[in-house]
Amino acid sequence: MLDSLTDLAAQIFDSPIALISLVDPEREWIEACVGLDADHAAQVVSFTQHATVLDPVFVVLDATQDARFRDNPLVTGPPDVRFYAGVPLLAPDGKRLGTFSVIDTVARDIFTHAEASRLRALATSVTQALLVRLASRECAHIAAVADQQNRLLTLAEDMAGVGTWSWDVAADRTTWSDQTYRIHGYEPSVEPPPLQGVLERYHPDDARILGEHVQRAVAEGRDYALEARIYRPDGSERHVVARGACRKGPDGAVVALVGTFQDITEHLTTERFIRTLTDHLPGLVGYWDAALRCRFANAAYREWFGQSPETMLNITLPELLGAEGFARNETYVRAVLNGQRQTFSRMLVKPSGEVGHTLAHYIPDIDASGRTQGFYVLVSDVTGLKQAEERLQETNVLLEAARDQAEAASAIKSEFLANMSHEIRTPLTSIVGFTGLLAGRDDLSETAQMMVRRVKGASKALLSIVNDILDFSKLEAGQVTIDPEPVDVAAIAEEALMMFGPQAEAKALGLEFDASPDIPDQVLVDPDRLRQILVNLVGNAVKFTDEGRVRLSLGYDADAQALQVRVEDTGAGMDEAQRARLFQRFSQVDASSTRQHGGTGLGLAISRALVEAMGGAIGVDSAPGQGSVFYFHIAAPSADSSRPLDAVSDPSASLACARVLVADDNAAIRELARALLEQFDAEVTEAVNGVEAVALAAGAPFDVILVDLNMPVLDGHVALHRIRTEPGPNQHAPILAFTADRVETVTCGAGGFDGVIEKPIIAATMLTTLLRARQGAPRDRSIRTGGPKA
Repeated sequence: MLDSLTDLAAQIFDSPIALISLVDPEREWIEACVGLDADHAAQVVSFTQHATVLDPVFVVLDATQDARFRDNPLVTGPPDVRFYAGVPLLAPDGKRLGTFSVIDTVARDIFTHAEASRLRALATSVTQALLVRLASRECAHIAAVADQQNRLLTLAEDMAGVGTWSWDVAADRTTWSDQTYRIHGYEPSVEPPPLQGVLERYHPDDARILGEHVQRAVAEGRDYALEARIYRPDGSERHVVARGACRKGPDGAVVALVGTFQDITEHLTTERFIRTLTDHLPGLVGYWDAALRCRFANAAYREWFGQSPETMLNITLPELLGAEGFARNETYVRAVLNGQRQTFSRMLVKPSGEVGHTLAHYIPDIDASGRTQGFYVLVSDVTGLKQAEERLQETNVLLEAARDQAEAASAIKSEFLANMSHEIRTPLTSIVGFTGLLAGRDDLSETAQMMVRRVKGASKALLSIVNDILDFSKLEAGQVTIDPEPVDVAAIAEEALMMFGPQAEAKALGLEFDASPDIPDQVLVDPDRLRQILVNLVGNAVKFTDEGRVRLSLGYDADAQALQVRVEDTGAGMDEAQRARLFQRFSQVDASSTRQHGGTGLGLAISRALVEAMGGAIGVDSAPGQGSVFYFHIAAPSADSSRPLDAVSDPSASLACARVLVADDNAAIRELARALLEQFDAEVTEAVNGVEAVALAAGAPFDVILVDLNMPVLDGHVALHRIRTEPGPNQHAPILAFTADRVETVTCGAGGFDGVIEKPIIAATMLTTLLRARQGAPRDRSIRTGGPKA
C-alpha cells in the first residue's frame, strides 16, 4: 500500500523521487521509497526533518539557493537534490508519525496551492494506511497477550489445583476449564452438562443447597461459596469447594455465574488425620492467629477449659485465660508474635477444681516474607514432675538419652543403605569374580558357557541395582559419577536383553536384537550405567507386554559420536496422561500396575538421570493399543581398541613375579584375588586380619599391598597407619584399599591409600589399578631383607 502511494506521488508531481519516512522516539527510517538507492535514502532522512509540523507543506524550490541546504551533500553531490516538498504525517492526536516527500533533481519556479493540496491529500492517505497497519499490529499484539494469559491461567490452575467455570443463565450452558473437567472425572472433549446435569453429580443434600444458592444468586445477585460432595462417573466421591459470583448485564440483571472449583478431598483426609492424631495426644494442641483468635484446638481443651474444639474456634486468648491469666502469659505471647519461640511453665486450675502444672511451647508461624501470622501452642501436663522434683532430673537424663538414641538411630538409618550395600557386594565379589574366571575357561560346553554368561550378566545387573541404592540421592543432586571405558556396547546390550529370556519365554514373547554395522567395535561409555538403563527399559517392556515381542535396536551417529538405542514392545501402550507421569520418581502409569507387576516407580527416573548425566536425552512414543517405543541417545566416542592400557602395552608381563600381600578376613575373597593375580604370575601372600597384615609387612618387602577396610582385630585404616609409621621395608610401598564400600568413602592421597580396588572385583580394573600403583611407587625404597623371591 505504501509503495503504491509513493509511486503515485512520483507520477502526479512528475518527480523522480518520492519517499515516506517514519519516526519514533529513538530513530527515523525510510518506510517506502521510489528513485533512491539505500544509502541515499538513509541520508535523505536528515533532509526530511525540516518538514516540521509548523508548516502544512514544507517546500524548497531550489536547494542551491537556500542557505539551509546549498552545502548539503545531497545537493552538492548525488542525487543532486534541487526541489523538495514534504508534508508531516500526523496521527489524530497530533503526534508526528513521519514525513511524506517528493524530490526533483531540477529546480522549480513555483509549487502551486493546488499541488500542495494534492500532496496533503496523499499524505492523508499515507497516514490512514499507517494507522490501519498500526491497528492491525495492535490487534495481533492483543491476541498474543490474550493467548499468553490463557496459557498462564491454565498453568496457574494446574499448579493450584483450582478449576474455573461459568454458566450462561439464558442459554443454560456450562463452560469448564481443564482442571474442572479433571475434578469431575470427565474428559475435556465431553460437553459439560447444563445446570440440572451438574446438580445430578452432587450428593442429594448438597445438590439441594447448591440449587438454592444458584436461585438466590440469579434473583438477588448474591455470590456464594459451598463445600459439597460430588460423584464422578466411576462412582468415586470427591469433596469440593464451589464458589460462584454474579455477572450482570447493562440492565443490572444477572446474565451469568462464574466461579472456581477446588478438590479438597486430600485436604480433608489430612485434616481428619491431624484431628485424630491431636485429639489423642496427652496435652493441648492449638493454633492462634495474629489477632489472638483460636483457629484450631484439640479435644484436650474440653478437660482443661471446658470448651469443645468447635466452641474454641473464634475465642480469643484473653477470653479463654481471663484477664489475670492472660496478663501472666502476655510477655510470652508478644515474644512469639515477634518470631521468638517460647517455652515456660504455668499452673492451671481445671473446671473440676484440680490444680495442674503445664509445660507450654509457643512456636511462631512465619510466612515466606518473614511475617509472623500466628503461633502454635503445645501444652503438656507436668503435674507429676512438679510434685516430685527429684524425678524431673531423672526425666531430663532420660530425655537426653532418648535424644542421643534418636540421633544415633538417625545416623544408623543414614548408614543402613551403605552397610547393606557393603554386605551384598561382598558375596557378589565371589560371584562376579569366580564367574569371570569360569567364563575364561575353554573346556566348557557351549551350554555351560551360555549359562556362565547369563550368571555373569545377572550378577552385574544385581551389582548395578545395589549401586543404585547409594546412587539415587546423588542422581537427584546431580552428583552421579560416570566412568567411561572402551566397551563393546552390542555385547552389553544383547546380554541385558537375554537376561529376560526366562520371563519372556514364560509369556511366549519374542526377544529381538538388532545392532547397526556402523557401531564401532569399542566406544567410550560407562558399561555399568548403560547396562542399568537397558535393564530398566527392557525389564519394563517385558513386564508390561503380554503378547507379541520386545525388540532392542542399536544405532550410531558417527558425526555426533552418539549411541542411539530403541526398545520397542507390543504392549497395551499409553495415552498422553499416562506418558506425562513417566520418568518421575515413585510414579507408575496407574496404581494397579504396582500391585500387578511390582516395582517402586524409580526405574525410569533413574534412567533419565543417568542418560542426561551421560550427555544424552530419553523419550517415549506410545499410543493405546499400539505398544510403546522408548528411545535414548548418549555420548559414545569411538575408542581405539589398539591403544595400550594406561600406557602399559603388556600388563601381564608387568605383574610377573610381583609380590602382592592380600589382607582380607573373607577366605573366598582371598582365594579369588589369588586366582586372578596368579594368572599373571604374581606371587600372592595372604593375611586374615589387620594384625597379621602388619606383621607380614614388617618382615618382608612387597610390591603392592591390598588391605580390606573392614577386618576384625585391626581394620584397614589402622593397618595402613601402622605399616606407614612403624619400622619395616614397606613404609613406602603402594597400599590399596580393598573394599566393598563406595570409592568416595575411602581417603586417598597424602596420608591415605594409594588407590582403591572395589568389590566385586573387575579383573581389568584390578590389574590397571595395580599397575598404576607400581608405576607410581618410589624407586629408592628400603632394602629388602628376605621374604618372597624378587
